[in-house]
Order: sequence, then C-alpha cells, then structure tokens
Amino acid sequence: MESTPIADTHEHIMEEKLRLKPGNGMPLHRLRYNGGDICDLLKLHRDTPYVFMHMNYPYENELVAICKHYTNAYADMCWAWIINPAASVRFLKEFLMAAPATKIFTFGGDYRMVETAVENARELFSIREKFGL
Repeated sequence: MESTPIADTHEHIMEEKLRLKPGNGMPLHRLRYNGGDICDLLKLHRDTPYVFMHMNYPYENELVAICKHYTNAYADMCWAWIINPAASVRFLKEFLMAAPATKIFTFGGDYRMVETAVENARELFSIREKFGL
C-alpha cells in the first residue's frame, strides 16, 4: 500500500472514514478487510495519528485490536450510536476491556445539524442507563 499522508509533514491527524453508506447496495465485501489493510499505513507512518470513524462498523472488533496494538491508532464512535446503539454499547465495553481508554472518542459530531447531536446525546444516556454503563 503506497501512501505519504500530508499529516506526517504538517502535524495533522489523519481521519479515516471507513466507507459505510446507508441505503441499498452496501458493498460489505469492500469493508471486510479495512482493519487489516490499514495496518500497513499505521506501520509506515508511525508518527501520524489515525482516527478511525464510525467504529469501523459493522466490523468493529478489528478496530479494538488495531487500537490496542498500534500507538498511532484511535477509534471515534461518531455516528456509531445512530447506526446501531446495541453494537455501540458492546463495542465500548469490549474496547475498554482491551485497549487504553485514552484511545477512544465515545461521542462525536458527525452531523449536519447541531440539534440532532443534542437529541442523540439524550438517547445515549438512555441507552447507558438501560444497559447499566
């Protein structure tokens, strides 16, 4: 995999959206190996922090291992609480058991309107209480 992220030279963080799009025709075969494929970039650019968006859904377990084993990998759960709240709860519990808590952003702003972020935060607290988090 060839890459020279601008972030290396400009001290920025690379954000990786893992190509999940809603609607019919989601090409899951393209997403299946995102976690493994990205390891080459993480090794090649060790000084560049990578933030992986949407918890790599629906293959979130790979992201737990990546964040545990690569110092420059971070997980962002933005939009994850909307995609699948139950999977988000499982992911967060598993992440905190396996990887450093400093490597996860549990609530992000991947919204077009700020009002939806407030309502989603309310849902998150409701889910948290329901599952005893």
